[in-house]
Amino acid sequence: MRELPVPPDAATAQQAVELFRGWIVDGQFQCALFPTVWKNDPASWGSFFADAALHVANAIAEATGSDSKAVLKKIVEGFGDEISSSAGEREGGFLDG
Repeated sequence: MRELPVPPDAATAQQAVELFRGWIVDGQFQCALFPTVWKNDPASWGSFFADAALHVANAIAEATGSDSKAVLKKIVEGFGDEISSSAGEREGGFLDG
């Protein structure tokens, strides 16, 4: 198992909350999340994932020398394809703790 590091600022912040962890486990996506952090503002999840996509696109572009806008376009296409083809088709449940 390979875990990513905690952001350095989280250790000294007055408030830091982990919202999402995602893995590929034996070829299958699995995640742990804090779904109710924005229970009264679910659109904030859209902002969260958009910001994450921008960071991913920039990181891939930097690592590969490619154009970040082209990478972001591919990410957005993949997101749209996945939402369109399998919306609501998820297994698993929610665990406390």
